[in-house]
Amino acid sequence: MPFSQEILPVKLLVNSQNGRQYLAAYNFEKKHFCKFRVDHILGIDNSGLFNDDNLYNKIIASLEFRLQHTWNVNFHYYDKP
Repeated sequence: MPFSQEILPVKLLVNSQNGRQYLAAYNFEKKHFCKFRVDHILGIDNSGLFNDDNLYNKIIASLEFRLQHTWNVNFHYYDKP
């Protein structure tokens, strides 16, 4: 069943075991990182703009830190940046 979320796309990731592509994103409502299989994304609405460069850089740094300590595309979802 399709659903929608307001997220900030951060990085595309590839699973080294099966080659699946994932979109790593930050979910503002839940205040955590999440990932979506690219082949399951049905559409994108980019009508909202994100203007906070400081927060964006903090989110990217937080995800990059998590990715240094992960295997494949699994990272801890619920730690806030």
